[in-house]
Parts: sequence; structure tokens; C-alpha cells
Amino acid sequence: MPCPIDLLRPNEDTEELIDLIEEVSRNKGNVKLVIIDTLSRALSGGNENSPDDMGNLVEHLDKILHTLKTHLCIIHHSVKDRAKGARGHSLLRTATDTELEVANHVIRARKQRDMEEGIPIAFELITVDLGENK
Repeated sequence: MPCPIDLLRPNEDTEELIDLIEEVSRNKGNVKLVIIDTLSRALSGGNENSPDDMGNLVEHLDKILHTLKTHLCIIHHSVKDRAKGARGHSLLRTATDTELEVANHVIRARKQRDMEEGIPIAFELITVDLGENK
């Protein structure tokens, strides 16, 4: 969906998003990954430092996760000092199963529930010209 969604407030976009993803699954095949880009935009003006707002967001993300039985990838930003981790209230990190940091051409696990964090993975971005869109 190329538009902001409200996953903060009850009776806003959570149910509609679930319905849309279920429709896509019926028509195109099982949706296995949902990406929310970014957490801040899905918080719809809420305060990411507030336990109430972040708790409501996590509740709605859990509803999506458990209803659709799919993987959720939430794009979120760190504070300026990346060693301090993601911005916002600590309950977000508590609710997170896997936290990956992407910086300086390296992906590294910063949190991995019930598993080893593994080794960092280096990568390079290469532009591939696929042609022009009419």
C-alpha cells in the first residue's frame, strides 16, 4: 500500500489491512512477508517514547501477525548513537523476536530471541537497469 496506515488507534486501519492482505492471499497466493515502512509512519502521530502508544502499536502488530500467520518486518530507525539501538519505548525491543541493524554495508543481529545472533553479513548494492517504464 503506497500510503500511510494507522496502526495506533483502535478501529482504524488494522482490520482493513488484514482484510486486504487476506484478499491478496486468496487471489495471488499466500502472503508470507508484510513490511511496515516505517514504524514511525504507522504510529500515525503517536509518541514512540510513550508506553501507551507503543503498546497499542505492538498490540495491533501482534493481531496482524497472529491473524495472518505471516512474518512482519518493521523498518525502524536507531537513535543517533546506533549503539543505543532503536528509538522509542523499551517495550518495542521486548516484543521483538529479531532485530537487525543495517549500516555501512553490513547486516548484523542486535537481538535474536531463542537463537544465536550469528555473524555479521557484508553486502554491496549494485544498480541493475531493467529498462524504462512506459
